[in-house]
Amino acid sequence: MGKVLNIVVVLVAVAVGTLHWHSAFSTVKWREVENGFPGHWIVYDDHVGHFKNIGDVVVRVAAQAKELGADVDDVDIPWIGVYLSDPNVVPEEEWRSQGGVVVDEATAKKLAAAGMKTRYLEPKDAFVAEFPYVSPLSVMVGFLRIYPGLGELRKENSAKDR
Repeated sequence: MGKVLNIVVVLVAVAVGTLHWHSAFSTVKWREVENGFPGHWIVYDDHVGHFKNIGDVVVRVAAQAKELGADVDDVDIPWIGVYLSDPNVVPEEEWRSQGGVVVDEATAKKLAAAGMKTRYLEPKDAFVAEFPYVSPLSVMVGFLRIYPGLGELRKENSAKDR
């Protein structure tokens, strides 16, 4: 019986340690910032379906941009997800989003000329969530931690889209 208990304790410790490493216990820091979302040029692709799959879209877009000569470093380039559907209203299989990477204007124009989708996201007031990135899994953990808080902020501020 002692051996089984030791194994269970070790498995629980490993699971908690793994969750901790991937930021599952990190605090989401929210703030409302005037012009908190600066304008950005993005290269992106559309996605329909569960938001958890947006990372695959971003990776694919970044790889395609890199193949076309864009200076897109897999680690340092800012990823972006634009979530267009409210998952509390729209069925999961119809959730619409856009995934991509932030680029400068010249790169956006070059990639658009090569057939990629680009757009300029206008500056606007925004709620900013800060959550640590340590691995691809922390992106999913962040989504699971941040999205419910965004819903609460929207209710508190009675803002449908900010």
